Amino acid sequence: MFFTYIGGEGDDRCHDLKVSTSTTKPIAFFVSGSTSSTTGIAKGTGFQQTFEGVNDAFMCKWNDKNNTGTFKQIWGTYIGGTDNEHGRKSAIDSKGNLFLCGFTGSIDFPTTALAYDTTYGNQAQLIHRLMHLLLS
Repeated sequence: MFFTYIGGEGDDRCHDLKVSTSTTKPIAFFVSGSTSSTTGIAKGTGFQQTFEGVNDAFMCKWNDKNNTGTFKQIWGTYIGGTDNEHGRKSAIDSKGNLFLCGFTGSIDFPTTALAYDTTYGNQAQLIHRLMHLLLS
């Protein structure tokens, strides 16, 4: 059995959990949601280490590296701009890429050049891909 707090001094809401099992890697789980906490989320190799807005989406990874039933947080990342982001649902594809979808109110949400849409619309939907590297 495993219990833990996630987050910090603000409002932290977990909206989704995904479990990754592999014969070559430790059991891992990924928790996503929304937070107004400036501490307690970012850790390790997460790509956005600072809280940016009113609420940020987040994604964190825990694993049981030694198969002892003791899970430790490996990384955590904020995902957002200067307004509201909410991570609602996540998925892991067959290549090990991790996806998070939700919504954003930030005109400065971090998009990339190859994004389907890089222009903010009123309360835009977000899809964020965390590369395979983060699953290792």
